[in-house]
Amino acid sequence: AGIDDPEDLLQEAVHHDHDQDASLSAEELKSAAEVVVAQQEIIRETTSEVPEAPEPVPEEPVVDIDSLVEQATGHIKDGDAKGALALLKPHLKTVGAQHAGAWRVAGGAMARLDLDNHAIAAMTHAQNLESTHAPGWFNLGSVQQRSDMIQEAINSYKRAIEADSGYAKAAEKWAELAKEKGMIESYLDACRALLAMDSTHAIRIEFTELLLQLAQGESDVMDHVSGLPPTLPAGPDMAKEALNVMDDAASPMRAKALSLSLQHSDAVLMWKTLIQHEPEMAEHWTGLARSLEQAGDLETAQKCHAKAAAMTGEPSESQQSTASTAASVPTEAAPVAHPTTMEEIAATPPPANPAPPPPDYVLEAQQMQTQAPLDQTDTGVVDLNNRPTPATSPVEMEHEATAQNQAAALLLTPMEPLPQVATEQVVRPEVDLAKAALDAAQAAATNAPQSIMSNAISNQDVAWFNQGVQLIDDKKYKEALSCFDRALPAFAGDDAMIIRILNNRGNAYYFLEEYPKCVESYHQAMLIRPTEVRGETLYNMGTAYAEMERYKDAIKCFEQAIPRGLSEEAKRRAKDQIRRCNILQKAVDKKRKKR
Repeated sequence: AGIDDPEDLLQEAVHHDHDQDASLSAEELKSAAEVVVAQQEIIRETTSEVPEAPEPVPEEPVVDIDSLVEQATGHIKDGDAKGALALLKPHLKTVGAQHAGAWRVAGGAMARLDLDNHAIAAMTHAQNLESTHAPGWFNLGSVQQRSDMIQEAINSYKRAIEADSGYAKAAEKWAELAKEKGMIESYLDACRALLAMDSTHAIRIEFTELLLQLAQGESDVMDHVSGLPPTLPAGPDMAKEALNVMDDAASPMRAKALSLSLQHSDAVLMWKTLIQHEPEMAEHWTGLARSLEQAGDLETAQKCHAKAAAMTGEPSESQQSTASTAASVPTEAAPVAHPTTMEEIAATPPPANPAPPPPDYVLEAQQMQTQAPLDQTDTGVVDLNNRPTPATSPVEMEHEATAQNQAAALLLTPMEPLPQVATEQVVRPEVDLAKAALDAAQAAATNAPQSIMSNAISNQDVAWFNQGVQLIDDKKYKEALSCFDRALPAFAGDDAMIIRILNNRGNAYYFLEEYPKCVESYHQAMLIRPTEVRGETLYNMGTAYAEMERYKDAIKCFEQAIPRGLSEEAKRRAKDQIRRCNILQKAVDKKRKKR
């Protein structure tokens, strides 16, 4: 009993046949069995003491993510985007989770497979991991552009340039996209970025032409649309910027830029230089005539127009341009002598044309001198545009003193920025001022002047805007509002243009004497770019508040307008308005106390 293998017992029993009779007695078998059992126990004890060796566990291979990224890049170059994605995808959430290159290449593969949403997500994650990788921003912008995410694409191109200040390819894509979508201000910024990298870039010519078109458009509006409130023109600054990037050599474009930047004497000299080299070019004579008109030499300008007309056989512009700029110049019965040489033109003395004097406030100041607190220093200037200030409507309040009535009547009309170039969009007549302002406030770009003459980026929406401006000039303010309402929704994303439209709406409401709506429009324009509100806009709002007899609010607007870019003469006017509003507010407070 207890023997595992009987064969072991038989083998052991051979050694226990003590009487050697070739047979085993019971005692001999018992003795052999005891030995076998003892041997089995020894074997069991020895086996239990020796530990079993563990089975070998297969080792997982180490993933070289850098090598995989390199292989995937090779697949993409060979046109196998699917293979590249299959190679990287299993590791993106493990060893490649924080590997920017893996996500960037995977995003590129997804883009080639037209999985744009996934590609944008992958590329964005890659750029968050490594924001200084300029090509990554460029590729992300390209996919966003393809997905019609215009502002996001432009922002990505900008980030590419921030990461690499010499990344011209990103600036070129930015400029191309902005121009295609009619985002003029963004397009100008892209051109500036390109020219900062390479001052001789081919876009320089188009950039300067657009700047001059914008400046010329503003100049034309100021010359022909007299119903607009006074403003601080931005056209000269645009023309000066064009001068800074164009060649110094004499050219018609440079001469035009000199005129638009108000450097009239230099413009006249350059036109004369051009005429000396090409005396038979009628365009040079016309350019000289226009520069002379701007300089105030109308008589010589008329002769130059006649000279140009004689060369081309067309009617002289002098009958149109001179009549519009100097209606008071008497006509002569005798024929006008046409100059034929530069010496004859130079010998013609320019007439003296002093600017009109400022409005005479001496009497009014004497009447209110003892009442008006002068919190600001008086700098003393004339009207911003050297023309009489349009009269405002009487304040709806029964004033007890003559001085108060005079002060109310002298409140100035708004100083609104002039119409400038718009963009190409689809007309949608529904208007929501708050939504338009909010949309624009969320967009990315300083005011760039508009132009009714620009043909670089224009369409029906520009026509609505310009028609609104013309209707203001025609005193058809309600019709003007309708035009602005049609133009406004088309410029979503162009915050600068929305600001201009809202400000023009404010002007129309001002002339309609609907001052609360006027203030609302100005306020919506301010909300778009609160940190960039210009002094002119605050001045406009102040005049509207004054007409509403909210003199305290008007004073706040005028005070905030002073440090926000106003010229010295505009500051003086704002301070004068503060003084008048203080007087009127005191009169109002006095009446209330009597009640």
